[in-house]
Amino acid sequence: MANITMLIEYRNRETHLHAANLGEMIYPFLQTSVLNYRNFMLDWFQEDIADSITWQLLPLGAKAPSEPVQFMRAEPSGSASAEVQNFISDLRRMIDRAEADGADMQRVAAVYDVHLRSIKAVSSADLVVSVSHEGGHIVIKKTDPNQSHPYSASELLQRVNRKRKGRILNSHDHLVLCCKENLRENTHLAWKHKKGLSHTWSGEAVTYMAQHDDAYYDQLRTEYRVYRQNKNKKK
Repeated sequence: MANITMLIEYRNRETHLHAANLGEMIYPFLQTSVLNYRNFMLDWFQEDIADSITWQLLPLGAKAPSEPVQFMRAEPSGSASAEVQNFISDLRRMIDRAEADGADMQRVAAVYDVHLRSIKAVSSADLVVSVSHEGGHIVIKKTDPNQSHPYSASELLQRVNRKRKGRILNSHDHLVLCCKENLRENTHLAWKHKKGLSHTWSGEAVTYMAQHDDAYYDQLRTEYRVYRQNKNKKK
């Protein structure tokens, strides 16, 4: 839904955004929309559009995005119009809400992580980068944990139970999963202020907990009970 909503919003504003050349920013959403449509056709009509379309004609991921670098700047470009700035702000908020609600972000946009490392031999480099004194400074956008990890443990369980099939999970299920997989140490899932008493949880944590079936949680309960019994015997 977030994918379609974003594309509709872009279409409605396209007249004002056309001059900003936001194509490379929108491309991940368009790419994912095509894949979502393919999955929809498979699920509902058992038809694979890949059988009817030469996929080579769809240059999905053929060009590495560069505009998202500008998109991730802490401050928008001074040359960007107010309409463009508003659209980018709305896009950020939409993505934050979708992630916080536990949406499968792979269904929203196809995002590629590019990792660079320095090597000694220029001949072995995939690309050569130089720094220009006239270039702008790229600023890393800090994540606000109030947006990225908005849920208390009880709110997390409420959303997990709405999302998954099976029995209702409770705080003990959450506890045994945290102990087994060290969820509180995973910053993508959990966050705690250094002066706080409890963790808060992200939308990604909702998706992660919801993907496990009852059998896995029952297994973790058994393992945790045995662990506690053995620990008490040692005392």
